[in-house]
Amino acid sequence: MSRRRAYTVSRALRWAIETSGRYGRQHLTPRRRSLHRSSRHAVNNAHGHYSYTGVSVVLTQEGLLGRLPVGVGVEVLCLDRDWGWFESGVGLVSGGSGAGPENVAYVMYTSGSTGRPKGVVVQHGGLANRILWAQSEYRLGEHDVVLQKTPYSFDVSVWELFWPLAVGARLAILPPEEHRDPERVAAAIDRYGVTTVHFVPSMLDQFVRAVPGGCPTLTRVLASGETLAGSTVREFQHRFRAELHNLYGPTEASIDVTSWPCPPGADPSAPVPIGRPIANMRVLILDEWWEPVPVGVAGEVFLGGVGLARGYWGRHTGVSVVLTQEGLLGRLPVGVGVEVLCLDRDWGWFESGVGLVSGGSGAGPENVAYVMYTSGSTGRPKGVVIQHGGLANFAHELRWTPKDPVGRVALNASIAFDQSLDTLLALCHGWEIVIVPESVRLAPADFLGWLARNPVDVLETTPSQLEPLLRQGLAKLPEPPSTMLVSGEAIDSALWKQLYELTDMTIWNSYGPTECTIDTTVARIGDSPQPNIGRPIANMRVLILDEWWEPVPVGVAGEVFLGGVGLARGYWGRQ
Repeated sequence: MSRRRAYTVSRALRWAIETSGRYGRQHLTPRRRSLHRSSRHAVNNAHGHYSYTGVSVVLTQEGLLGRLPVGVGVEVLCLDRDWGWFESGVGLVSGGSGAGPENVAYVMYTSGSTGRPKGVVVQHGGLANRILWAQSEYRLGEHDVVLQKTPYSFDVSVWELFWPLAVGARLAILPPEEHRDPERVAAAIDRYGVTTVHFVPSMLDQFVRAVPGGCPTLTRVLASGETLAGSTVREFQHRFRAELHNLYGPTEASIDVTSWPCPPGADPSAPVPIGRPIANMRVLILDEWWEPVPVGVAGEVFLGGVGLARGYWGRHTGVSVVLTQEGLLGRLPVGVGVEVLCLDRDWGWFESGVGLVSGGSGAGPENVAYVMYTSGSTGRPKGVVIQHGGLANFAHELRWTPKDPVGRVALNASIAFDQSLDTLLALCHGWEIVIVPESVRLAPADFLGWLARNPVDVLETTPSQLEPLLRQGLAKLPEPPSTMLVSGEAIDSALWKQLYELTDMTIWNSYGPTECTIDTTVARIGDSPQPNIGRPIANMRVLILDEWWEPVPVGVAGEVFLGGVGLARGYWGRQ
Protein backbone atom coordinates (compact mmCIF):
# COMPACT_ATOMS: atom_id res chain seq x y z
CA MET A 1 0.00 0.00 0.00
CA SER A 2 1.31 3.43 -0.94
CA ARG A 3 -0.47 6.10 1.09
CA ARG A 4 0.41 9.32 2.92
CA ARG A 5 -0.23 9.06 6.66
CA ALA A 6 -3.91 9.68 7.41
CA TYR A 7 -6.72 8.18 9.43
CA THR A 8 -7.87 6.19 6.39
CA VAL A 9 -4.71 4.09 6.59
CA SER A 10 -5.73 2.34 9.78
CA ARG A 11 -9.12 1.58 8.24
CA ALA A 12 -7.48 0.34 5.03
CA LEU A 13 -5.20 -2.00 6.96
CA ARG A 14 -8.17 -3.27 8.94
CA TRP A 15 -9.82 -4.03 5.60
CA ALA A 16 -6.72 -5.94 4.47
CA ILE A 17 -6.59 -7.96 7.69
CA GLU A 18 -10.31 -8.76 7.71
CA THR A 19 -10.45 -9.77 4.06
CA SER A 20 -7.46 -12.04 4.09
CA GLY A 21 -5.68 -12.04 7.42
CA ARG A 22 -2.60 -10.29 6.02
CA TYR A 23 -1.23 -7.17 4.41
CA GLY A 24 1.95 -6.36 2.62
CA ARG A 25 2.32 -9.05 -0.01
CA GLN A 26 -0.79 -11.18 0.50
CA HIS A 27 -3.86 -12.79 -1.00
CA LEU A 28 -6.90 -10.61 -0.36
CA THR A 29 -9.11 -13.07 -2.17
CA PRO A 30 -7.89 -16.04 -4.19
CA ARG A 31 -7.11 -13.53 -6.95
CA ARG A 32 -5.91 -10.51 -5.01
CA ARG A 33 -2.64 -9.51 -3.43
CA SER A 34 -1.85 -6.07 -2.06
CA LEU A 35 1.29 -4.15 -1.20
CA HIS A 36 1.82 -1.95 1.86
CA ARG A 37 4.27 0.88 1.13
CA SER A 38 4.80 4.38 2.46
CA SER A 39 4.69 7.24 -0.03
CA ARG A 40 8.25 8.38 0.70
CA HIS A 41 9.71 5.00 -0.23
CA ALA A 42 7.31 4.19 -3.07
CA VAL A 43 9.11 6.03 -5.87
CA ASN A 44 12.52 4.39 -5.52
CA ASN A 45 11.49 0.97 -4.28
CA ALA A 46 7.98 0.14 -5.43
CA HIS A 47 9.01 -1.34 -8.76
CA GLY A 48 11.52 -3.64 -7.09
CA HIS A 49 9.00 -4.74 -4.48
CA TYR A 50 6.36 -5.46 -7.11
CA SER A 51 8.80 -7.73 -8.91
CA TYR A 52 9.37 -9.75 -5.74
CA THR A 53 5.84 -9.87 -4.41
CA GLY A 54 3.74 -10.37 -7.52
CA VAL A 55 1.07 -7.99 -6.15
CA SER A 56 -2.24 -7.70 -7.96
CA VAL A 57 -3.80 -4.97 -5.77
CA VAL A 58 -2.21 -1.64 -4.81
CA LEU A 59 -3.81 0.69 -2.24
CA THR A 60 -2.78 4.31 -2.78
CA GLN A 61 -4.23 7.78 -3.42
CA GLU A 62 -4.80 9.69 -6.64
CA GLY A 63 -1.91 12.11 -6.11
CA LEU A 64 0.59 9.24 -6.16
CA LEU A 65 -0.71 7.35 -9.17
CA GLY A 66 1.75 8.91 -11.62
CA ARG A 67 4.71 8.00 -9.40
CA LEU A 68 3.94 4.27 -9.08
CA PRO A 69 5.21 1.76 -11.68
CA VAL A 70 1.94 -0.18 -11.74
CA GLY A 71 2.05 -2.97 -14.29
CA VAL A 72 -0.56 -4.69 -16.39
CA GLY A 73 -3.00 -6.78 -14.41
CA VAL A 74 -2.52 -4.84 -11.16
CA GLU A 75 -5.72 -3.45 -9.66
CA VAL A 76 -5.39 0.02 -8.11
CA LEU A 77 -7.69 1.26 -5.35
CA CYS A 78 -7.36 4.91 -4.26
CA LEU A 79 -8.32 5.52 -0.65
CA ASP A 80 -9.37 9.13 -1.38
CA ARG A 81 -11.36 8.19 -4.46
CA ASP A 82 -12.74 4.72 -3.77
CA TRP A 83 -13.49 5.07 -0.07
CA GLY A 84 -17.12 4.19 -0.62
CA TRP A 85 -15.97 0.84 -1.95
CA PHE A 86 -14.19 0.09 1.33
CA GLU A 87 -17.11 1.28 3.47
CA SER A 88 -19.48 -0.94 1.52
CA GLY A 89 -17.81 -3.94 3.14
CA VAL A 90 -16.73 -5.59 -0.12
CA GLY A 91 -14.40 -8.48 0.58
CA LEU A 92 -15.22 -8.66 4.31
CA VAL A 93 -16.08 -12.11 5.57
CA SER A 94 -18.78 -12.55 8.20
CA GLY A 95 -17.14 -13.80 11.39
CA GLY A 96 -13.64 -12.76 10.34
CA SER A 97 -11.10 -13.98 7.81
CA GLY A 98 -10.55 -17.35 9.44
CA ALA A 99 -6.82 -16.71 9.67
CA GLY A 100 -4.97 -18.62 12.38
CA PRO A 101 -1.66 -18.05 14.24
CA GLU A 102 0.35 -19.64 11.44
CA ASN A 103 -1.13 -17.46 8.68
CA VAL A 104 0.78 -14.48 7.32
CA ALA A 105 -0.06 -11.13 8.94
CA TYR A 106 2.27 -8.93 6.88
CA VAL A 107 5.41 -8.89 4.77
CA MET A 108 7.87 -6.14 5.69
CA TYR A 109 10.71 -5.32 3.33
CA THR A 110 14.27 -4.85 4.51
CA SER A 111 17.54 -4.63 2.64
CA GLY A 112 19.56 -5.66 5.70
CA SER A 113 23.26 -5.83 4.91
CA THR A 114 22.83 -6.85 1.26
CA GLY A 115 21.16 -3.76 -0.23
CA ARG A 116 18.67 -6.07 -1.97
CA PRO A 117 15.03 -5.92 -0.79
CA LYS A 118 13.90 -8.98 1.15
CA GLY A 119 10.33 -9.53 2.27
CA VAL A 120 10.20 -10.75 5.88
CA VAL A 121 7.11 -12.92 6.43
CA VAL A 122 5.56 -12.33 9.87
CA GLN A 123 2.72 -14.52 11.10
CA HIS A 124 -0.41 -13.64 13.06
CA GLY A 125 0.79 -15.64 16.07
CA GLY A 126 3.93 -13.54 16.40
CA LEU A 127 2.10 -10.25 15.95
CA ALA A 128 -0.62 -11.21 18.43
CA ASN A 129 2.05 -12.30 20.93
CA ARG A 130 3.85 -8.94 20.61
CA ILE A 131 0.66 -6.93 21.14
CA LEU A 132 -0.54 -9.08 24.05
CA TRP A 133 2.89 -8.85 25.70
CA ALA A 134 2.90 -5.05 25.32
CA GLN A 135 -0.54 -4.81 26.86
CA SER A 136 0.48 -7.04 29.77
CA GLU A 137 3.66 -5.01 30.29
CA TYR A 138 2.39 -1.44 29.84
CA ARG A 139 -1.37 -1.67 30.44
CA LEU A 140 -2.92 0.73 27.97
CA GLY A 141 -6.39 1.87 29.06
CA GLU A 142 -9.30 3.74 27.51
CA HIS A 143 -7.75 7.09 28.42
CA ASP A 144 -4.38 6.32 26.81
CA VAL A 145 -3.42 7.86 23.47
CA VAL A 146 -0.76 6.37 21.18
CA LEU A 147 0.91 8.64 18.63
CA GLN A 148 1.33 6.93 15.26
CA LYS A 149 4.28 8.63 13.58
CA THR A 150 6.49 5.87 12.16
CA PRO A 151 6.42 5.44 8.34
CA TYR A 152 4.49 2.34 7.34
CA SER A 153 7.54 0.77 5.72
CA PHE A 154 8.95 0.12 9.22
CA ASP A 155 7.53 -2.54 11.53
CA VAL A 156 7.15 -0.22 14.53
CA SER A 157 4.16 1.25 12.68
CA VAL A 158 2.41 -2.12 13.07
CA TRP A 159 2.15 -1.93 16.86
CA GLU A 160 1.49 1.82 16.75
CA LEU A 161 -1.59 1.12 14.63
CA PHE A 162 -2.95 -2.13 16.05
CA TRP A 163 -2.05 -2.12 19.75
CA PRO A 164 -4.27 0.83 20.84
CA LEU A 165 -7.14 -0.28 18.60
CA ALA A 166 -6.94 -3.85 19.96
CA VAL A 167 -7.35 -2.77 23.61
CA GLY A 168 -9.74 0.18 23.37
CA ALA A 169 -7.19 2.99 23.62
CA ARG A 170 -7.08 5.95 21.24
CA LEU A 171 -4.89 6.49 18.18
CA ALA A 172 -3.53 9.89 17.09
CA ILE A 173 -1.93 10.01 13.63
CA LEU A 174 0.81 12.53 12.94
CA PRO A 175 0.72 14.23 9.51
CA PRO A 176 3.36 13.14 6.96
CA GLU A 177 6.98 14.23 7.56
CA GLU A 178 6.17 15.92 10.89
CA HIS A 179 7.90 13.04 12.71
CA ARG A 180 11.18 14.64 11.60
CA ASP A 181 10.49 17.87 13.53
CA PRO A 182 10.87 17.49 17.33
CA GLU A 183 8.89 20.63 18.08
CA ARG A 184 5.93 19.47 15.97
CA VAL A 185 6.05 16.08 17.65
CA ALA A 186 5.97 17.79 21.07
CA ALA A 187 3.07 19.97 19.93
CA ALA A 188 1.13 16.91 18.78
CA ILE A 189 1.79 15.17 22.11
CA ASP A 190 0.34 18.16 23.98
CA ARG A 191 -2.52 18.70 21.51
CA TYR A 192 -3.79 15.09 21.58
CA GLY A 193 -2.83 14.26 25.18
CA VAL A 194 -0.50 11.49 23.99
CA THR A 195 0.58 9.05 26.69
CA THR A 196 2.66 6.61 24.61
CA VAL A 197 5.10 7.38 21.83
CA HIS A 198 7.99 5.70 20.04
CA PHE A 199 11.33 7.19 19.00
CA VAL A 200 14.39 5.81 17.31
CA PRO A 201 17.29 6.75 19.62
CA SER A 202 18.80 9.34 17.26
CA MET A 203 15.44 11.11 16.99
CA LEU A 204 14.90 10.81 20.74
CA ASP A 205 18.24 12.54 21.28
CA GLN A 206 17.11 15.41 19.03
CA PHE A 207 13.73 15.54 20.76
CA VAL A 208 15.33 15.76 24.22
CA ARG A 209 17.66 18.55 23.14
CA ALA A 210 15.01 20.55 21.24
CA VAL A 211 12.20 20.27 23.79
CA PRO A 212 13.19 21.62 27.22
CA GLY A 213 10.45 19.72 29.00
CA GLY A 214 6.72 19.66 29.31
CA CYS A 215 4.53 17.03 27.63
CA PRO A 216 2.81 16.38 30.99
CA THR A 217 0.50 13.70 29.55
CA LEU A 218 3.42 11.55 28.39
CA THR A 219 3.77 8.45 30.59
CA ARG A 220 5.98 6.11 28.54
CA VAL A 221 8.46 6.35 25.69
CA LEU A 222 9.57 3.26 23.79
CA ALA A 223 12.90 3.43 21.97
CA SER A 224 14.12 0.93 19.37
CA GLY A 225 15.72 0.66 15.94
CA GLU A 226 19.21 1.85 16.94
CA THR A 227 21.61 1.66 19.86
CA LEU A 228 20.35 3.81 22.75
CA ALA A 229 23.09 5.91 24.36
CA GLY A 230 23.32 6.27 28.13
CA SER A 231 23.74 10.03 27.76
CA THR A 232 20.39 10.24 25.94
CA VAL A 233 18.75 8.29 28.76
CA ARG A 234 20.19 10.66 31.36
CA GLU A 235 19.05 13.79 29.51
CA PHE A 236 15.57 12.36 28.94
CA GLN A 237 15.11 11.45 32.60
CA HIS A 238 16.36 14.87 33.65
CA ARG A 239 13.73 16.70 31.55
CA PHE A 240 10.71 14.34 31.46
CA ARG A 241 8.75 12.38 34.04
CA ALA A 242 7.80 9.61 31.63
CA GLU A 243 9.21 6.09 31.73
CA LEU A 244 11.80 5.16 29.10
CA HIS A 245 12.07 1.61 27.75
CA ASN A 246 14.72 0.27 25.38
CA LEU A 247 13.49 -2.42 22.98
CA TYR A 248 15.35 -4.55 20.46
CA GLY A 249 14.22 -6.65 17.55
CA PRO A 250 15.38 -7.27 13.98
CA THR A 251 12.92 -7.04 11.11
CA GLU A 252 13.14 -10.85 10.97
CA ALA A 253 11.00 -11.04 14.11
CA SER A 254 7.58 -9.75 15.14
CA ILE A 255 8.79 -6.20 15.83
CA ASP A 256 10.58 -6.61 19.20
CA VAL A 257 12.15 -9.57 21.00
CA THR A 258 13.67 -7.97 24.13
CA SER A 259 12.88 -5.04 26.42
CA TRP A 260 14.68 -3.09 29.14
CA PRO A 261 13.15 -0.51 31.51
CA CYS A 262 15.81 2.21 31.80
CA PRO A 263 16.25 2.82 35.56
CA PRO A 264 16.97 6.31 36.89
CA GLY A 265 20.53 7.02 37.94
CA ALA A 266 22.24 4.60 35.57
CA ASP A 267 25.83 5.33 34.50
CA PRO A 268 25.51 7.42 31.29
CA SER A 269 28.85 6.10 30.01
CA ALA A 270 27.75 2.45 30.25
CA PRO A 271 25.98 0.67 27.38
CA VAL A 272 22.21 0.49 27.72
CA PRO A 273 21.19 -3.21 27.84
CA ILE A 274 18.70 -4.61 25.34
CA GLY A 275 17.10 -6.39 28.28
CA ARG A 276 15.35 -9.72 28.57
CA PRO A 277 13.19 -11.63 26.06
CA ILE A 278 9.54 -10.73 25.85
CA ALA A 279 6.91 -13.39 26.50
CA ASN A 280 7.23 -16.61 24.46
CA MET A 281 10.56 -15.57 22.96
CA ARG A 282 14.04 -16.94 23.56
CA VAL A 283 17.31 -15.09 22.95
CA LEU A 284 20.70 -16.82 23.09
CA ILE A 285 24.26 -15.52 22.66
CA LEU A 286 26.25 -18.32 21.03
CA ASP A 287 29.79 -18.81 19.75
CA GLU A 288 30.83 -20.14 16.33
CA TRP A 289 30.10 -23.70 17.49
CA TRP A 290 26.58 -22.73 18.61
CA GLU A 291 27.55 -23.03 22.26
CA PRO A 292 26.45 -20.43 24.88
CA VAL A 293 29.19 -17.89 25.64
CA PRO A 294 30.07 -16.79 29.19
CA VAL A 295 28.74 -13.48 30.49
CA GLY A 296 30.74 -10.61 29.04
CA VAL A 297 32.01 -12.55 26.01
CA ALA A 298 30.91 -11.45 22.53
CA GLY A 299 28.87 -13.82 20.40
CA GLU A 300 26.08 -14.03 17.84
CA VAL A 301 22.43 -13.39 18.76
CA PHE A 302 20.12 -16.35 18.08
CA LEU A 303 16.35 -15.95 18.36
CA GLY A 304 13.60 -18.47 18.88
CA GLY A 305 9.94 -18.53 19.78
CA VAL A 306 6.56 -17.62 18.42
CA GLY A 307 7.72 -14.17 17.27
CA LEU A 308 10.35 -15.42 14.86
CA ALA A 309 9.49 -14.62 11.24
CA ARG A 310 8.59 -17.51 8.97
CA GLY A 311 11.38 -16.51 6.59
CA TYR A 312 11.90 -14.36 3.51
CA TRP A 313 9.15 -14.25 0.93
CA GLY A 314 10.02 -16.61 -1.91
CA ARG A 315 13.03 -18.06 -0.04
CA HIS A 316 11.46 -21.00 1.72
CA THR A 317 13.79 -23.59 3.28
CA GLY A 318 11.24 -26.36 2.91
CA VAL A 319 12.14 -27.67 6.39
CA SER A 320 9.14 -29.47 7.87
CA VAL A 321 10.88 -31.78 10.37
CA VAL A 322 13.72 -31.00 12.80
CA LEU A 323 15.71 -33.85 14.39
CA THR A 324 17.31 -32.89 17.68
CA GLN A 325 17.65 -33.87 21.36
CA GLU A 326 15.50 -32.78 24.27
CA GLY A 327 18.35 -30.83 25.87
CA LEU A 328 18.64 -28.64 22.77
CA LEU A 329 14.95 -27.82 22.27
CA GLY A 330 15.12 -24.44 23.97
CA ARG A 331 18.07 -23.35 21.82
CA LEU A 332 16.48 -24.01 18.44
CA PRO A 333 14.51 -21.26 16.64
CA VAL A 334 11.85 -23.69 15.40
CA GLY A 335 9.05 -21.95 13.55
CA VAL A 336 5.33 -22.61 13.38
CA GLY A 337 4.35 -25.72 11.42
CA VAL A 338 7.70 -27.51 11.89
CA GLU A 339 7.54 -30.97 13.46
CA VAL A 340 10.24 -31.69 16.05
CA LEU A 341 11.49 -35.23 16.72
CA CYS A 342 13.93 -35.82 19.58
CA LEU A 343 16.35 -38.68 18.98
CA ASP A 344 16.62 -39.41 22.70
CA ARG A 345 12.87 -39.25 23.28
CA ASP A 346 11.16 -40.46 20.11
CA TRP A 347 13.48 -43.31 19.15
CA GLY A 348 10.61 -45.78 19.15
CA TRP A 349 9.04 -43.75 16.35
CA PHE A 350 12.14 -44.26 14.21
CA GLU A 351 12.40 -47.97 14.99
CA SER A 352 8.75 -48.45 14.04
CA GLY A 353 9.62 -47.68 10.43
CA VAL A 354 7.06 -44.88 10.11
CA GLY A 355 7.69 -42.88 6.97
CA LEU A 356 9.89 -45.52 5.31
CA VAL A 357 8.89 -46.40 1.76
CA SER A 358 9.16 -49.97 0.56
CA GLY A 359 11.79 -50.16 -2.15
CA GLY A 360 13.41 -46.84 -1.21
CA SER A 361 12.45 -43.18 -1.51
CA GLY A 362 12.62 -43.05 -5.29
CA ALA A 363 15.17 -40.22 -5.16
CA GLY A 364 17.41 -39.94 -8.22
CA PRO A 365 20.93 -38.55 -8.75
CA GLU A 366 19.55 -35.04 -9.32
CA ASN A 367 17.54 -34.91 -6.08
CA VAL A 368 18.85 -33.01 -3.08
CA ALA A 369 20.81 -35.12 -0.58
CA TYR A 370 21.63 -32.39 1.94
CA VAL A 371 22.05 -28.64 2.39
CA MET A 372 25.24 -27.64 4.22
CA TYR A 373 25.53 -24.08 5.50
CA THR A 374 28.70 -22.06 5.12
CA SER A 375 29.49 -18.39 5.74
CA GLY A 376 32.40 -18.44 3.28
CA SER A 377 34.08 -15.06 2.94
CA THR A 378 30.89 -13.04 3.49
CA GLY A 379 30.09 -13.94 7.09
CA ARG A 380 26.50 -14.56 5.98
CA PRO A 381 25.18 -18.16 6.06
CA LYS A 382 24.60 -19.74 2.65
CA GLY A 383 23.01 -23.14 2.15
CA VAL A 384 25.01 -25.25 -0.32
CA VAL A 385 22.75 -27.76 -2.12
CA ILE A 386 24.37 -31.17 -2.68
CA GLN A 387 22.71 -33.81 -4.86
CA HIS A 388 22.48 -37.58 -4.41
CA GLY A 389 24.58 -38.16 -7.51
CA GLY A 390 27.55 -36.33 -6.03
CA LEU A 391 27.20 -38.06 -2.67
CA ALA A 392 26.98 -41.51 -4.28
CA ASN A 393 30.02 -40.75 -6.42
CA PHE A 394 32.03 -39.77 -3.35
CA ALA A 395 30.91 -42.88 -1.42
CA HIS A 396 32.42 -45.06 -4.14
CA GLU A 397 35.68 -43.07 -3.90
CA LEU A 398 36.51 -43.66 -0.23
CA ARG A 399 40.20 -44.39 -0.80
CA TRP A 400 40.79 -45.38 2.81
CA THR A 401 38.00 -48.01 3.01
CA PRO A 402 39.24 -51.49 2.09
CA LYS A 403 36.50 -53.94 1.30
CA ASP A 404 37.95 -56.45 3.74
CA PRO A 405 38.48 -56.34 6.63
CA VAL A 406 36.22 -53.69 8.13
CA GLY A 407 37.32 -51.67 11.13
CA ARG A 408 36.62 -48.73 13.44
CA VAL A 409 36.58 -45.10 12.32
CA ALA A 410 36.42 -42.07 14.63
CA LEU A 411 33.68 -39.50 14.01
CA ASN A 412 35.71 -36.44 14.95
CA ALA A 413 34.13 -33.67 12.86
CA SER A 414 30.99 -31.78 13.87
CA ILE A 415 27.95 -32.71 11.79
CA ALA A 416 27.73 -29.01 10.91
CA PHE A 417 30.72 -29.65 8.61
CA ASP A 418 30.62 -31.87 5.54
CA GLN A 419 33.74 -33.79 6.60
CA SER A 420 31.51 -35.63 9.07
CA LEU A 421 29.79 -37.22 6.06
CA ASP A 422 33.15 -38.62 4.95
CA THR A 423 33.18 -40.66 8.16
CA LEU A 424 29.46 -41.48 8.23
CA LEU A 425 29.64 -42.94 4.72
CA ALA A 426 31.87 -45.68 6.16
CA LEU A 427 28.64 -47.19 7.47
CA CYS A 428 27.81 -48.05 3.86
CA HIS A 429 30.92 -50.28 3.83
CA GLY A 430 30.14 -51.99 7.14
CA TRP A 431 32.55 -50.04 9.32
CA GLU A 432 31.92 -49.23 12.98
CA ILE A 433 31.59 -45.54 13.88
CA VAL A 434 33.10 -44.40 17.19
CA ILE A 435 31.96 -40.89 18.18
CA VAL A 436 34.62 -38.62 19.68
CA PRO A 437 33.11 -36.72 22.65
CA GLU A 438 33.02 -32.95 22.16
CA SER A 439 34.68 -32.49 25.54
CA VAL A 440 37.96 -34.05 24.33
CA ARG A 441 38.25 -32.63 20.82
CA LEU A 442 39.91 -29.36 21.82
CA ALA A 443 42.25 -30.78 24.50
CA PRO A 444 45.15 -32.76 22.93
CA ALA A 445 46.06 -34.62 26.15
CA ASP A 446 42.45 -35.65 26.74
CA PHE A 447 42.10 -36.67 23.09
CA LEU A 448 45.19 -38.90 23.29
CA GLY A 449 43.86 -40.50 26.48
CA TRP A 450 40.55 -41.18 24.76
CA LEU A 451 42.32 -42.73 21.73
CA ALA A 452 44.37 -44.94 24.06
CA ARG A 453 41.13 -46.24 25.63
CA ASN A 454 39.24 -46.36 22.32
CA PRO A 455 41.68 -47.38 19.58
CA VAL A 456 40.46 -46.74 16.03
CA ASP A 457 41.73 -47.74 12.60
CA VAL A 458 40.89 -44.43 10.91
CA LEU A 459 41.09 -40.89 12.31
CA GLU A 460 39.92 -37.86 10.34
CA THR A 461 41.34 -34.55 11.56
CA THR A 462 42.49 -31.07 10.59
CA PRO A 463 46.10 -29.82 10.48
CA SER A 464 45.55 -27.49 13.45
CA GLN A 465 44.17 -30.36 15.55
CA LEU A 466 46.71 -32.93 14.34
CA GLU A 467 49.86 -30.89 15.05
CA PRO A 468 49.54 -30.84 18.89
CA LEU A 469 48.42 -34.48 18.87
CA LEU A 470 51.64 -35.45 17.12
CA ARG A 471 53.74 -33.37 19.54
CA GLN A 472 52.18 -35.17 22.48
CA GLY A 473 52.75 -38.65 21.08
CA LEU A 474 49.91 -39.72 18.77
CA ALA A 475 52.24 -41.94 16.73
CA LYS A 476 53.56 -43.60 19.92
CA LEU A 477 50.23 -44.85 21.20
CA PRO A 478 50.07 -48.62 21.78
CA GLU A 479 47.52 -48.87 18.96
CA PRO A 480 47.74 -45.71 16.85
CA PRO A 481 45.39 -45.21 13.88
CA SER A 482 46.65 -47.02 10.80
CA THR A 483 45.03 -44.43 8.51
CA MET A 484 44.58 -40.67 8.91
CA LEU A 485 42.56 -38.27 6.76
CA VAL A 486 43.72 -34.65 6.91
CA SER A 487 41.45 -31.96 5.46
CA GLY A 488 39.77 -28.63 6.08
CA GLU A 489 42.96 -26.52 6.12
CA ALA A 490 46.22 -26.25 4.20
CA ILE A 491 49.11 -28.43 5.46
CA ASP A 492 52.31 -26.39 5.80
CA SER A 493 55.71 -27.74 4.75
CA ALA A 494 56.86 -28.61 8.28
CA LEU A 495 53.79 -30.68 9.10
CA TRP A 496 53.83 -32.31 5.66
CA LYS A 497 57.45 -33.42 6.22
CA GLN A 498 56.55 -34.87 9.60
CA LEU A 499 53.62 -36.80 8.14
CA TYR A 500 55.70 -37.96 5.15
CA GLU A 501 58.12 -39.62 7.57
CA LEU A 502 55.39 -41.59 9.36
CA THR A 503 55.82 -44.64 7.16
CA ASP A 504 53.77 -46.92 9.42
CA MET A 505 50.61 -44.91 8.66
CA THR A 506 48.66 -44.27 5.49
CA ILE A 507 47.88 -40.53 5.51
CA TRP A 508 45.67 -38.78 2.97
CA ASN A 509 45.40 -35.06 2.27
CA SER A 510 42.06 -34.10 0.75
CA TYR A 511 40.73 -30.81 -0.56
CA GLY A 512 37.25 -29.62 -1.37
CA PRO A 513 35.24 -26.45 -0.72
CA THR A 514 31.78 -26.69 0.80
CA GLU A 515 30.42 -25.94 -2.68
CA CYS A 516 31.22 -29.51 -3.74
CA THR A 517 30.45 -32.97 -2.36
CA ILE A 518 32.91 -33.14 0.56
CA ASP A 519 36.23 -33.56 -1.30
CA THR A 520 37.33 -32.85 -4.86
CA THR A 521 40.96 -33.94 -4.79
CA VAL A 522 42.99 -36.38 -2.71
CA ALA A 523 46.74 -37.01 -2.25
CA ARG A 524 48.58 -39.78 -0.41
CA ILE A 525 51.16 -37.86 1.63
CA GLY A 526 53.63 -40.75 1.52
CA ASP A 527 53.84 -40.46 -2.26
CA SER A 528 55.42 -36.98 -2.31
CA PRO A 529 57.73 -35.01 0.01
CA GLN A 530 56.16 -31.74 -1.23
CA PRO A 531 52.75 -30.43 -0.11
CA ASN A 532 50.04 -30.84 -2.75
CA ILE A 533 46.29 -31.34 -2.96
CA GLY A 534 46.62 -34.32 -5.28
CA ARG A 535 44.45 -35.36 -8.18
CA PRO A 536 40.69 -35.16 -8.75
CA ILE A 537 38.53 -38.02 -7.54
CA ALA A 538 36.54 -39.96 -10.13
CA ASN A 539 34.09 -38.00 -12.26
CA MET A 540 35.46 -34.65 -11.09
CA ARG A 541 37.54 -32.09 -12.96
CA VAL A 542 39.84 -29.46 -11.43
CA LEU A 543 41.40 -26.66 -13.46
CA ILE A 544 43.81 -23.87 -12.48
CA LEU A 545 42.97 -20.88 -14.69
CA ASP A 546 44.19 -17.31 -15.09
CA GLU A 547 42.03 -14.17 -15.19
CA TRP A 548 41.12 -14.91 -18.84
CA TRP A 549 40.01 -18.43 -17.93
CA GLU A 550 43.03 -19.97 -19.61
CA PRO A 551 45.03 -22.85 -18.01
CA VAL A 552 48.18 -21.64 -16.25
CA PRO A 553 51.57 -23.36 -16.61
CA VAL A 554 52.75 -25.69 -13.85
CA GLY A 555 53.99 -23.70 -10.86
CA VAL A 556 52.06 -20.53 -11.75
CA ALA A 557 49.34 -19.31 -9.40
CA GLY A 558 45.76 -19.16 -10.59
CA GLU A 559 42.15 -19.67 -9.58
CA VAL A 560 40.72 -23.15 -8.90
CA PHE A 561 37.73 -24.08 -11.09
CA LEU A 562 35.74 -27.23 -10.38
CA GLY A 563 33.45 -29.34 -12.51
CA GLY A 564 31.85 -32.75 -12.50
CA VAL A 565 29.16 -34.75 -10.76
CA GLY A 566 30.27 -33.65 -7.29
CA LEU A 567 29.76 -29.94 -7.89
CA ALA A 568 26.95 -28.45 -5.78
CA ARG A 569 23.71 -27.48 -7.50
CA GLY A 570 24.03 -23.97 -6.05
CA TYR A 571 22.93 -22.02 -2.98
CA TRP A 572 19.53 -22.72 -1.49
CA GLY A 573 16.98 -20.10 -2.53
CA ARG A 574 19.29 -18.47 -5.09
CA GLN A 575 18.06 -20.06 -8.28
